Amino acid sequence: GYLTIEFFIDKYDVSKRTIQSDLSYLTKISNQRGYQLNFRRDYGYLLKITDYDKWNQFVQTLQNDFNLNASQRIQAISCYLIISKDYLTMEYLSEEFKVSLASIKKDMKQVEIWLSNHNLILERKRHYGLIVNGTDSNKRKALLEVYLCDNPYFEQYVKKTVHNFDKISSFVITQIEKENLMINYSELKTVISSLIIISFYALVKPQNMNSFIKTNGTSIEKISIRIKEMIEAYYQVELDESSFEDILELLKNNVRVKEITQIFTDQLQKDIEEFLIETDQIHHTDFSKDETFKKSLIKHVSLLIDRLSKKISYKNSLIKEICVRYPMLFNISIRFSNML
Repeated sequence: GYLTIEFFIDKYDVSKRTIQSDLSYLTKISNQRGYQLNFRRDYGYLLKITDYDKWNQFVQTLQNDFNLNASQRIQAISCYLIISKDYLTMEYLSEEFKVSLASIKKDMKQVEIWLSNHNLILERKRHYGLIVNGTDSNKRKALLEVYLCDNPYFEQYVKKTVHNFDKISSFVITQIEKENLMINYSELKTVISSLIIISFYALVKPQNMNSFIKTNGTSIEKISIRIKEMIEAYYQVELDESSFEDILELLKNNVRVKEITQIFTDQLQKDIEEFLIETDQIHHTDFSKDETFKKSLIKHVSLLIDRLSKKISYKNSLIKEICVRYPMLFNISIRFSNML
């Protein structure tokens, strides 16, 4: 039957103007999508299918789309403009994000603010459209922020562009170990995510090559050069000096020289052993029987104690994810912390 505008206002908790804009957009594209949107005064709207092939294709695209909230759409539009090589019209963005032109025009104010906060400028050119100006480094940083926020639209875009990054990840870990350096899991996640965005940016926006600054040949600089060469060879792209500088800064901030002071005291081993036995009894696990795990755990705790003695601490950016995905192990970790 017919559905009124009030029905949609209540269902989606938005303004009347927003619903009217969306219905106007749906009416505008109806012929290409195989349906007709009929309006009857005092009754509302009724959708009638006119071409089942076009309609089924349209439904399929809707099922593949992401239900972005307002904040995610602002981020996604900003990213789309950043990676565009040419000017884009608002009509084009309306079609891409499947929202009304009125919604896109409203979003542009927030997009401009978001870009400005990342030292980027939204340029508007009459008869051409919109384009983002700024340094490549700032553009990559903005893209990385959105990628780390798990924006579904942008994340999918990156996955379609950057394939099989596991080989690069393994290569990075090998190079860090080869130079006798160290990195924790949270830092490694940041490094890998950043390298994915650097590779993605090089693939979607080919760069102008220029001469590289000379390095001093430190371990981190050697790794940076190898990573650059690996990405270039694997994805058949060229990374400019700006990209190389970003890789270098990334590693300097997240990788460090190993300074291991092992504190394998008898008491520490005894306390950990007793804790694991007690945990196995409570949760029916086998931690205490896993010698490799116990050895790694003791080493990990020794490094932790060493960091504490030097007043060094790290924030675990994965703490919420761990808590949700592994609640039992999270609770065990809290008990283990209390024991220590």
